[in-house]
Amino acid sequence: MAAFSPLEEELTCPVCHRIYEDPLLLPCSHTLCRQCLQQCWSRQIQRCPVCRQQSSEQPHRNLALRNLCEAFKGEGGGALPPPPPPPPPPAPRPRSPGEAVRTVRRWRIPARAEELCSLHQERHKLFCLEDQEPICVVCQASVKHQNHTLRPVKEAAQTFRGEIRADLKSLDKNLKVLEKTKQTCERTEKNLKSKREFTENQIRAEFDKLFQFLRNEEESRISALRKEVRDKADLAQRMAEDLSDDIESLSDVIKAMEEDLRAKDIVLLKNYKDTKRRAQFIAKNPGKVPEETDVDKHVLNLKSKVMDRMTRYFQNQQDRTRERGSANAIPAAPDPRRYSYCVPEVTTAAPTPGVRNRRSPGILRPSFPRRPLQPATSVQSLPGYPLDEGCGNSPGIAV
Repeated sequence: MAAFSPLEEELTCPVCHRIYEDPLLLPCSHTLCRQCLQQCWSRQIQRCPVCRQQSSEQPHRNLALRNLCEAFKGEGGGALPPPPPPPPPPAPRPRSPGEAVRTVRRWRIPARAEELCSLHQERHKLFCLEDQEPICVVCQASVKHQNHTLRPVKEAAQTFRGEIRADLKSLDKNLKVLEKTKQTCERTEKNLKSKREFTENQIRAEFDKLFQFLRNEEESRISALRKEVRDKADLAQRMAEDLSDDIESLSDVIKAMEEDLRAKDIVLLKNYKDTKRRAQFIAKNPGKVPEETDVDKHVLNLKSKVMDRMTRYFQNQQDRTRERGSANAIPAAPDPRRYSYCVPEVTTAAPTPGVRNRRSPGILRPSFPRRPLQPATSVQSLPGYPLDEGCGNSPGIAV
């Protein structure tokens, strides 16, 4: 084979050893003729026949190199003469079975393209440890592999196959760890979403309890305020009515005495005893006038009081829940402070003389068995809370 000039060597296809015809540029930066690349890729997977790198992208036309090749041909460089065509196969003739077997052995399928050197079309028989690539016997004598450590392909493959098996075993182990971790992550994600919904519902339920408690507390305190105002207003109204009667009587006395003063002396002396008796009129003591509503009593430290009641209420609920959840829990005795033993007003006594619109509560003794008192369900008797002193704050008692 004639030696190539430096320029011609750069313009020569590494497969057909001719000047490029419609060169294509691969992702690995190697260039081949379109026809050569199609032939190589038709027999194997899409790999570069020079560096053996697999390519998943379509090659691009190397227009600059094509123009350079055409210019080189136009200057008389020309391409290398094509190799002589192979001799035609002999005409087929009938053969015995033994001859057919020998023919198959003689005309064996040629070695695959990856087993041939892309530069010299020789079989790879050696492996260069420095360059980490298989080479042929012609490459062994080249300057590129001079003084390199070489091993037979079979020996090098056996050594590297053992290393690859060890690496593969480690990778399989890592793969199992990753798959297990992935399953854990997926399971954790699913559990997180499930528990998130459950927890959100629990949070909403707890806040609903808080809101309900606050609403009940608000209603309770507003009811207490209204009752206090109503009682004081009724008392003030009754006192005003009693004072109106006393004012009217005293006004009559004053008017009569003024008339006596304007009367003649004889008339004044005759009526003196009656006038003196009328002057002894003493108005009844109306008693203490009801005070106005104490705002501080209802508003001062309201937050602290409500928070304290709320804490005790939910602590009591939590304790009872814990007791119900325990298998050996003893039922807690009912707190007597949670019940009201006041008997509601049933009868009305006769009016007290001298006192207008005053009623005294009476007690009706039942002549038939009555149900035991049940815990109140109104806003005044929340579970776990003692009722206020007295009977006035127990409108929700169930009898």
